Amino acid sequence: MQTQYISGNRDNRSRQRGSALMVVLGLVLLMGLVTTIMSAMTGQAAYRVKKTLEYSSSLAIAEGGVADVIDIMNTNYAAGVGTTYTKDLGGGSYTVKTESDAASGNIVIASTGTFGGETRTTCLELLGDKYAIWSALAAECAIIADGDVTLETAAPEIWGR
Repeated sequence: MQTQYISGNRDNRSRQRGSALMVVLGLVLLMGLVTTIMSAMTGQAAYRVKKTLEYSSSLAIAEGGVADVIDIMNTNYAAGVGTTYTKDLGGGSYTVKTESDAASGNIVIASTGTFGGETRTTCLELLGDKYAIWSALAAECAIIADGDVTLETAAPEIWGR
């Protein structure tokens, strides 16, 4: 009987060794799967961060174009109205276009910013009064009157019809 017990003991040991090998292979497979999933998730997160940077940068560049036109209009209003141009800014570029609505006097400023292949557009409408605009442009106009015109000091006075 001792012989049977020893041979039974050997069978248990070889079964245990086979089980340990299967457990180790299972753990290696599981760790490989976890590593692959983590790598894919990290890659997707990096892609989303890159796209967010491009989106926000292109919008900021477009807003820079609007600010540039407003600066031009503060210096010379007529030079900023009815214009289209492109400029480089912050590693990208913007194209800005201004249009005037003759009926209302409103000015629409549309600026498109591009950064890293992404494009964003922002618009701004300046509400105006056509008579106020005409007054602002009066310094560059001729005065035609059917009557007397008197200019006193810096503020003009116009008499007549």
